[in-house]
Amino acid sequence: MDPPAVFKVLALGFTLLLIPSWEWLSKISDRVPEPYLDEVFHVGQAQVYCAGEFGKWDPKITTPPGLYLLSYVVFRITGRCDVFVLRALNCSLALFLAQISFSILTRLYGLLKTTNASPTNFAYNKRDVTLFTSAVHTAVNICLFPPLFFFLGLYYTDVPSTLFVLLSYHHALKTQQKKAGKTASAVVTVLIGVAALFFRQTNIFWVAVFPAGLAVVQSLKKSAHPPPEGAKEDSIFDVLRISAMNMSVYDKPVRFASVDDYVKTTLSLGIAALRYPVAVIAAAAPYAILIFLFGSFVVWNGGVVLGDKSNHIATLHLPQMLYIWPYILFFSFPILAPSIISAVLSLVPATALPARLRSWSTPGQKDLLPRVTVLAAWTLVGALVVYFNTIIHPFTLADNRHYVFYVFRILRAYPLLKYLAAPLYVLGGWLVVQALGSPPRLAITPAAEEKKQSAESGGRKEVAVPKDVKKEDLVEEGCQVSFVLVWLATTTLNLTTAPLVEPRYFIVPWIMWRLHFPIGETDGAVQVKEKREEGSAGEGAKAPGHETWLWAETAWFLLVNLATGYMFLNWGFEWPQEPGNVQRFMW
Repeated sequence: MDPPAVFKVLALGFTLLLIPSWEWLSKISDRVPEPYLDEVFHVGQAQVYCAGEFGKWDPKITTPPGLYLLSYVVFRITGRCDVFVLRALNCSLALFLAQISFSILTRLYGLLKTTNASPTNFAYNKRDVTLFTSAVHTAVNICLFPPLFFFLGLYYTDVPSTLFVLLSYHHALKTQQKKAGKTASAVVTVLIGVAALFFRQTNIFWVAVFPAGLAVVQSLKKSAHPPPEGAKEDSIFDVLRISAMNMSVYDKPVRFASVDDYVKTTLSLGIAALRYPVAVIAAAAPYAILIFLFGSFVVWNGGVVLGDKSNHIATLHLPQMLYIWPYILFFSFPILAPSIISAVLSLVPATALPARLRSWSTPGQKDLLPRVTVLAAWTLVGALVVYFNTIIHPFTLADNRHYVFYVFRILRAYPLLKYLAAPLYVLGGWLVVQALGSPPRLAITPAAEEKKQSAESGGRKEVAVPKDVKKEDLVEEGCQVSFVLVWLATTTLNLTTAPLVEPRYFIVPWIMWRLHFPIGETDGAVQVKEKREEGSAGEGAKAPGHETWLWAETAWFLLVNLATGYMFLNWGFEWPQEPGNVQRFMW
């Protein structure tokens, strides 16, 4: 495949995205021409802005005016501010979401440097093309993600809010990879971050805390020294001693990490931060400015939200970090299937596995399932969190138009289910995190070391296997423990401060997880080939490749979107207290 053909894949993928998104917009416009639910407030406020009355504000709206300001720009261009055009704005942003998702993936996997430097050299290797097409496919799937796709046809804040968060993350990756222009990059960082905050206040965690954490980790790794050759890092004490004496950072790939390694990495980074405070300050400075500006707004506003503050008070809500795991498992089970199958097969002795199942194994990966003691300990923690901190917001119980209403109705009807779900939460979380350490995918760049350094900025090290690269130069590590720690910390801050449980709140955490999920062709073929050359067993059928699971993910998302879309359009019902008004099911 030549370079022009490769870029045709990009154009084709994004063009195909327009078909379901605009079809969805068309169906909603035909069936529900008037503003529905929260659209009543959003459309009304947008039309106030389109009329130039920027001083008027609906007190029932709690989010900042970014959506309406953006709509005002569209109005100045098109001369229209009706419901269809406002909804079409969100639908049109799908292409930008796909493009920025793809750009982030190219940064994480080192492809952007290749394409910018010499497009004619881009497709010199088949696996390079595989990685490129997988990145395009992944970007399209992110836009098809059901809780996000649903709002491509409605006038809500979720789509532009997510777009600006991804723009912020892309710029953060770009800044980390650049060696000059730090002042200008810092200014742009603040500007994009402020723009994201104009759409949703909780974006502060993803435009400040998340990139700041990754930037600090990268800065500490650059400042620190590698551990001495042959140094023992078996215990936490060993890591503390080596980190303190040799100024090194302990950070293992998720693939080879156990629970202890997360503790070791946290302590090692803490020691490095104390040893290199200047590096920490320099890396975090732009994001500290954002946090300061946001804090100033909160003080001036008298709270985080605008409008109705009484029903949107920040509350410690720890069970949110339990709910996210079944959420990810439900939507992402097609791409998690290999990890789940490998985890189940890890319970069976290798000698007892049929030959055709051995290609599903994950050589070298540790702790595919938690140890019994770890599972029991975290299950106890989960049960205590459920017992002491379960919060069911009045809005959740009052609105039967949302799917979460029915989930909590079941849990309230059968209280024991809350506790029986605790071990399932733990297992789900374990599988989701461990999947980030799945066998690394094959990525190609002209220079393996340059590729490695580029990928590290996103918390990932990838496999590079061009024919002219020696085996000892390959990096087969996947996602790093430090990235998981930063992602978990940010997700916790984002979710546990929200009393309401809404699928929309999990969109950005899922996208960040999905962007860092290994893409491309698995190294299973290489491993099986090596086994055959060594004369070992395992000559069974090769496990399905990554593209198979990507297409399964696409099919699943389309199916869920079709089902939820059909329910929204055709399963309307009426409330006795509001006869004549059709109520519709939605996320």
